[in-house]
Order: sequence, then structure tokens, then C-alpha cells
Amino acid sequence: MPISPTTKARLTFIGNILLLLVFAISFPQSPLYTSNQNTYFVHGLADAGVGYLKLDWFAQTTDPFPVFSALVSATARTLGESAFYFLYMAILAIYLYAILGIVCSIHDMGCPWWGCCREPNAWREEDSPRSRLKYVAFAALLVVLYSGILVDPNPSLVNGLAGQFALGSFFQPATFGVLLILSIHLFMRDKPFAAAACLAIAASVHPSYLLSAAILTATCMAVTVARSGNYKRAILLGALALVLVLPIVIYVRLNFSPTSPDVFRRAQSILVDHEPLKGFAYLAGTSIHAHVHRWFNWVAVVRIGLIALSIYLVRRTPLFMLLLVPFLTSMALTLVQYLTGNRTLAMLFPWRVTAFLMPIASSIILAGLLVVSFRVFDRWIARIARPLHALCLVTIVLVGCLGVYRKAVLLNMPRQGLTPAVAQAAESYRPGELYMIPLAMQTFRLAANVPVLVDLKSHPYKDAEVIDWYERVMLAHRFYTSHGQVACELLQTAVDVYGVTHVVFRCGTSIPACDALTESYQDEKVSIYRVVGD
Repeated sequence: MPISPTTKARLTFIGNILLLLVFAISFPQSPLYTSNQNTYFVHGLADAGVGYLKLDWFAQTTDPFPVFSALVSATARTLGESAFYFLYMAILAIYLYAILGIVCSIHDMGCPWWGCCREPNAWREEDSPRSRLKYVAFAALLVVLYSGILVDPNPSLVNGLAGQFALGSFFQPATFGVLLILSIHLFMRDKPFAAAACLAIAASVHPSYLLSAAILTATCMAVTVARSGNYKRAILLGALALVLVLPIVIYVRLNFSPTSPDVFRRAQSILVDHEPLKGFAYLAGTSIHAHVHRWFNWVAVVRIGLIALSIYLVRRTPLFMLLLVPFLTSMALTLVQYLTGNRTLAMLFPWRVTAFLMPIASSIILAGLLVVSFRVFDRWIARIARPLHALCLVTIVLVGCLGVYRKAVLLNMPRQGLTPAVAQAAESYRPGELYMIPLAMQTFRLAANVPVLVDLKSHPYKDAEVIDWYERVMLAHRFYTSHGQVACELLQTAVDVYGVTHVVFRCGTSIPACDALTESYQDEKVSIYRVVGD
């Protein structure tokens, strides 16, 4: 008995929902709190009343990511910290939806419900079984590659220039760059105002996407005029994007305007040039991102080449201008920044555009290779079409099972950096205490949920606060690299100026023989000393 079109549409819808779920579950995530999460989650967790983070100096600095912090705070209050894994899974599902929609619109693949076909909830009549097989094979290929079974998906498939990315191994503001990819898909579906909303959300969550969103908005406006001559619609599109992004623009303007020309210049020098930080500057977050000569190497050339190749491959499709204009604009602004050394332009990260161009480019190239393979081996594939289709489905199911196991393990893992020493610090903490930690011990603050003097990973963006951060960094650096009486004098300064009550040492490092230091904890990796008053 043949399956009715309605039943087929429902089965197709359910199958694709399951595909999104498998992709989201199988994508490898790192445990809380990894790398950048130690910076981006502090304000939100402090606002949610987690531990004693409200007493931390960094949590009291001006928040550069207020929308993300509000999301973190609301999630921690209502759903708990484990929900961050599931929020990222939702972003991953959106990512696959957008990528498959874009690829299916430019390649000869069956398009079940991505909106790139005339009937969103059913296969098109002209879709042959072969094109449907291409779709299933491509979906299986993406699921396998992004699961990390064969390669690390982050540098291999999604990283743009300067280590910028829309997808990483953990939830953070940058992951909302996925909405830039979704906006391209929606614009290709003739939903320009939904596309503008996605651009505004991405820029509001991560203001570093403001330039990328502006470039994409201008591109969509130009394409609208070129295709239909509808100036009114193009202007409305730009106006909507501007209205939606205006609140974050005003917030940034009010909170991060220069305190004074000298203070602003010094803060930029610290964040962009890192000259004052010298040998240990590479640990700070913005060093590689803000200097072209630090990230421009053969890997960057390869990535630029892959993006250019993908643009060439779609030269006869509606996607062409949506990729070409942002790419050329990004490269032009990058060249201007390199030639002029303009620090403000460097902090706008014009090369961040490649964070959403690279995932699209890699997907286009992979799909192109798959289509060519089907064309070359057409007769052979025709003989094994059904077994191959079944193999792809079984592969997706098996990867999904592996993903379920991984997520079960992940949900039972402790926070990153939650060592016995950190647990001891969390249990024994009393309000008013302040830990001075080695500068590279970036996980201590969120693992223990207690205030620390400073670390090198997490810095503010307000110019006066950047200088305060730098002074704390230099004091801690001098203390941990000094000996004898000099170290004791620096310790006293930390106590008098900032109220340090505990000092953490890595085992094997020199511990100054200061009368004020009394050991309170020691294991094979860390020693914690309490500062005793006179």
C-alpha cells in the first residue's frame, strides 16, 4: 500500500527533527567551565547568586555582554548549570538546519523541509531517489565529521581567521554567530525581516558581531535592490535591523566610551598591543585576535583559499553575493588595519566575518565533492542505492547512540578545574576573603565560586578597568616571580591595597619565607597559604 503524501511529509518531518537531535547530541562539548567560559559566565553567575562571585572584583566591572549574562543568570536561577549544555545543543540544531538549507538550495539534493523547496513539508516531485540519497549521505557525513570521531570539527571545519569561530566545544557568546548563518538561509528563503532579526540577536549577544551583522545587512539590502528593484523593502530591512540592534549600540556607547584620551590610549595599548605584558601576554584573550601578524600564516592562507573556492563554486547561485561581499569587505578592512595599525579597527575584528563564512565554505566544498562523487560513480551507486541509504541511516543512529553516552558522561563530570584544593577553598571560604592565584590558573574562580585578585584570562573592556586589571596582573606577576624580602613586600602591598587573605602556589614553585604566610592546605599539585595579620 503506497504511503500518502501527508504521511510521507510527517515521517520526513520527524526524521529531520531526529537528525537535528543526533547532530546536537553527538557534537563534542567540554565540561563547565572551560577556557572562555571563565570570562563570559562570571557576571551572569554572580547575578544569579552562585557562590560568592558577587564579591569578586571582575564580576563588578562593566559587563561587555549584558544580554548573554542575563541569559546565563536566568538559566542558572531557573534550570541549573547543566542546562547550558542543552542551550548549546539548541544552537547546534539551528546550525545544522541552516547549513543543510543553504547547501540544499545550491546543490542537486533532495530538500525535505528546509524551506529551500516550494513545498516545505514534503519532497519535491522532481526530487529523484538519487537526490534524496545525496541528502541523506551528506547529512550522515556532517554528523560523523562534527562528532569528532574522525577529526576535530573545530579547527578543521568551522574556525575562521585568528582563531575566530561560531562553533566551539562549549557554550559562549561567540556561538550565537550561528544566527548569522541562519540569517543567510532565511534571506535565501525570501524572509529578509526574519534574517534581520537573527542578525540583531547575534550582535546583541556578542557585540563583536556588530560589524559582521552590519556588513550582512548592507549586503542583503543591496541584493534586494539588485534582484527586485524594491528600494522600499531594502530600506525597511535596514531600518528594522538598526532598530533591533540600537539598544546594544547605545549600551556600548554609554558604558565603553573613553574615560579620557590618555586612559583610552593606554587601555588600547594593553589590550591590542600587549606590550606592557611582554613575555606572558600570549595567555591573554585578545592578543592573537587583534594582531594580523600574529595569526596570518599558512593556515590562514589555506582558510582564505577555501572560502574563495566556495564563493567560486556558488558563482551562479543566489548565495554568491551573500558570501562575496562580506568576504571582500572583511579582507579590505583587514588590509586597512594591517597597513594603518589602527587599534580601534583591530578591536572591531573585521576578520571575524570568516567565523561564519568558513563553516558555510567547508560545507559547500564537502557537498560539492559528494555531488561529483555521485556523478562519477553513478552506475555503481545505482546498484547499491538502497544498501547505501540504509548504511547512512545506521551510521547516523550509531553516532547518535555514541552522543547519548557522551552526554551522560558529560552531565556527571565535575566543573573544569574542580580539584581537591579548589573544593577546600570553596568549603572553607568566608565573606571578605580574597585569593591571589597564579595568573594562568584561570579555572579557579568559577570552580570554587570565590573571589580572586586577578587572572590573565579574564579582563574587562572599560578603559579605566583595563588599567586596574593590568595593575593587578603586574602585582601578581611580580610577586610570583620574586623572592625573599621583595616578595614579602609585594605580598604586603596586595594585602593593604586589595585585601588579599589567601595565596595559592603551584607545587614546585618557590614560596617566599614571609612571616605573614601560614600554610592551610597542601596536596601534590597546590599549596594554599593564609595571610596572618600582625
